Amino acid sequence: LVKAIGLLDASASGGNEWAQYTLGKMLIKGELLPEDVLRAEQLLLAAVRPRSSRDGSGRLIPVNQYAAYFLGKLYLSEDGIPKNAEKAVFYLSDSAAQGNQWAQYQLGKMLLYGKEVEQDTVRGLTLLEAASRQGNQYAGKVIQSFYSYRGNMKAGAVLSSLRLLGHLARIIKNR
Repeated sequence: LVKAIGLLDASASGGNEWAQYTLGKMLIKGELLPEDVLRAEQLLLAAVRPRSSRDGSGRLIPVNQYAAYFLGKLYLSEDGIPKNAEKAVFYLSDSAAQGNQWAQYQLGKMLLYGKEVEQDTVRGLTLLEAASRQGNQYAGKVIQSFYSYRGNMKAGAVLSSLRLLGHLARIIKNR
């Protein structure tokens, strides 16, 4: 295990975006390594840096959508670094544009209810529907909840309920 992590670290230092992403994810979650959010952020930022293709064409390869998703989540979490909704939206948008269903779900939910961003119901539902088509059950439930409560409850009450559930989920996760 020590040798494998050493090789992963060497690969990340050499610029391998997948090693940077994997190591960053491990450091955020504290899996096999002590949690180090600042180093995780540096690794994930390196993984999302656009790269030139290796075929000599000079075209840029899109950033790592998984690293961009984790960066977006990191900037929303307030775990070890200051919360930054603007950066979170930037990285979640990039990841969602590449088809990452989890980024589509997170950003869609934020836009639908105007949490951390200006409310954009149409774009939020579009992103949630894209995530749902990829099999994201949570996105489908948010859509269903939005339409079922739309006539019965004000959006503020729905948002408050979702925030409460989110806080409860974080409390349970931390314990």
